[in-house]
Amino acid sequence: MYDDWTSTENLSIEKGTTASPNDLGFDYSYVIPASLDIAPYVYVRNGKPVDAKIVDIAGRNTPRGVFWRDGKGSASFRIPRTLDVFGQEARHFIANAGRNKSQPFFLYLPLSSPHTPWVPSEKHQNTSNAGLYGDFVQHTDAVVGELLRTLDSLGIADNTLVIFTSDNGADWKPGDKQLYPSHQANYIFRGEKSDIWEGGHHVPFIARWPAGIEKGSESAQTICLADLMATLASLTGQKLDSKNGQDSFSFASLFQNPGDRKPVRPSIIHHSVEGMFAIRRVKWKFIDGKGSGGWSSKGNASDPAGQLYDMESDPRETTNLYEQQPEIVKELKLLLEKQKEQGYSREL
Repeated sequence: MYDDWTSTENLSIEKGTTASPNDLGFDYSYVIPASLDIAPYVYVRNGKPVDAKIVDIAGRNTPRGVFWRDGKGSASFRIPRTLDVFGQEARHFIANAGRNKSQPFFLYLPLSSPHTPWVPSEKHQNTSNAGLYGDFVQHTDAVVGELLRTLDSLGIADNTLVIFTSDNGADWKPGDKQLYPSHQANYIFRGEKSDIWEGGHHVPFIARWPAGIEKGSESAQTICLADLMATLASLTGQKLDSKNGQDSFSFASLFQNPGDRKPVRPSIIHHSVEGMFAIRRVKWKFIDGKGSGGWSSKGNASDPAGQLYDMESDPRETTNLYEQQPEIVKELKLLLEKQKEQGYSREL
């Protein structure tokens, strides 16, 4: 229901949008035009603003995480209510779609949380022992829990696949870790959002499908969110054209065989906010540059030209084997350059 599906330049608040998810195949959409810290602050239903009375909304930049920019927005728009508004809209959508149990439905719900601004509701404030961010994560969990209960109440949970994940690691800095040592926003991994290191890319991926996934099962396979396209196509009996999903590999088999060790994808490319590339193949991760490629570290002049980590024995990326394993570095560098040049990673 929410995503950066359009830029502010493509949005005319009074007249509606020149583009919306409806133009991309969605039957119904209820969105905001960008992340919740970027104007215009307005809900858009099926390409039309819900409230076209526009006012100036003042920005804010304190405390840590409570940030949004100055800009235009609907008079009725309340930034701290956005998460609950999307949760409510999603439950209404499910309730309507779920009445016909023989008709499948698809709901895409990228929540505005836990991205900034961190604005947990009063009910969830001071409940996490991890500051505003932790409270906002708990608020997020509560909204997801309400969606799951809606599926349960309709009697359609058993054969509904629910996927909960994130598009990148958390913006969780060293100062946050010192203040809240018990909260591992990026688990054990090095770095944060924006980085080429695991803290920027290694995220939770939780799936619930009682009819198709054994409760409590886990898989150690490396997958990518781009793989959802091929996976959902496989589950629904559809075949992708060779021109579509050129970096998408199906991991549908892992739902029933989570312990399968055969890789579902031969390799995976990472990319940092500053343009640094990395490639992972089985246990090896090669980074084509120094430092994090993002907000954490620029690296040192004395560092090797690149980085190589054994992700099975060293998931924290503490020991750079770039100079000890030149043949592995050469192989992965060639593979990375090949995929960059051809523009795709899946065999067409």
